[in-house]
Amino acid sequence: MDVRPVDPRDTTWEVDGPAYRVYFWKPVPQPIGLHKGFESEEFEVTGADVQEVIAWAEVTVGSDRTYSLYVLVRCLEGELGLVRLAATDPLRRCDPLG
Repeated sequence: MDVRPVDPRDTTWEVDGPAYRVYFWKPVPQPIGLHKGFESEEFEVTGADVQEVIAWAEVTVGSDRTYSLYVLVRCLEGELGLVRLAATDPLRRCDPLG
């Protein structure tokens, strides 16, 4: 983990009521020799803060699944994207940003 001081004036916008996406992942048996498979169940959550979403995901996940939590971001061109906030995506094989 790297920690450094920042100038809070370096940002130009913020979202006060973000939307979140929660993906619940469940392993799916695969034939021998293939990568591990997963199926997912996805939800969008609004009207909550991140602690509430994490608490909901923790009680909803169950013992046979894992979850990933993202904040939903809309870029200036209107395209949607995700920023991971908690847990890991079992399908992610590498981090493109290093």
